[in-house]
Amino acid sequence: MARIMKPEKIFCIFWLTLILITNLTGCATTEQNVRWAKMDNPFPQNLNNFPDNITTDELDKVQSLEELERHGDLNFTQGNLYMAYIHYEKFLKIDPDNIGILYKKGQLFLAGKLSDDAVTAFNTVLEKDGEHSQAYEGKGKALFQTKKYETAEINFLKAVELDPALWQSYNFLGVIYDYRKEYDKAIEKYRRAISIKPDNEIIYNNLGVSYSLSGQYDNAVKAFREALTYSSDSKDKTYNNLGLVLSRLGQDNEAFKAFRHSGDSVSAYNNLGCVYLEKGDYDKAIDYFEEAVNISPLCNTLVLENLKKARLLKERAD
Repeated sequence: MARIMKPEKIFCIFWLTLILITNLTGCATTEQNVRWAKMDNPFPQNLNNFPDNITTDELDKVQSLEELERHGDLNFTQGNLYMAYIHYEKFLKIDPDNIGILYKKGQLFLAGKLSDDAVTAFNTVLEKDGEHSQAYEGKGKALFQTKKYETAEINFLKAVELDPALWQSYNFLGVIYDYRKEYDKAIEKYRRAISIKPDNEIIYNNLGVSYSLSGQYDNAVKAFREALTYSSDSKDKTYNNLGLVLSRLGQDNEAFKAFRHSGDSVSAYNNLGCVYLEKGDYDKAIDYFEEAVNISPLCNTLVLENLKKARLLKERAD
């Protein structure tokens, strides 16, 4: 997750957060339930060391290519990348040119953050089908994982050229342009993504971040509020972003409510204090840090450090 505009030397809990697509694979796999290995059979970091003669009870029961693919997909969806890999590899030993399985293998490496292996797999797909738009998108994601943003951009642009409906590519392009501070370009890409996927909180959140970073705070508030109308696991981050923008607009009460949704009252007051500390309004910063301390005298050490810093800066200013 990218940290944007984090104030230096201020111990704040918040930052404007761009959200990537957590479900990179199109399956139900998440970082929390991905398993490359069983306790007694670790998945090697170097795929060249992967043993060729692995057998399991599950594999021994599989009789056809259709079953191999189905079992591989089931394991992939359940997050057991190790077993999914075994099934896909056995499939490819029988049918090595199957583009569908080669693509799924790339997606599997992508989910497991084996970025270089993912790039190799997607390149294999593209060698066989130079217009495979999803392989370009997958390759872009793998390159993005290793922060090769320029090459990732090329692949995302090729993906949407071949298939303008690939909204995830537009979202990643928006993130890349935000990293470069090319906010107008980022906003345009997020809007393209929304035109394809209008009910996705992640895209609206990222659009709000772009608006905020470019100083368009009213538009940012609208985007964040729209994001919160949809179901997502990222609501805490969006509420945090909304609170930050509202506080910059001077709407402290509304900002507090938003921060409170993403944490507790202590963190909400601390966040407000951080905003005013960043602005150089030390009196207000002190007031909010003291509110946090009053709620919990033994609160987070970072809050106490912020209060100490605000008082010191006020003394210097006076």
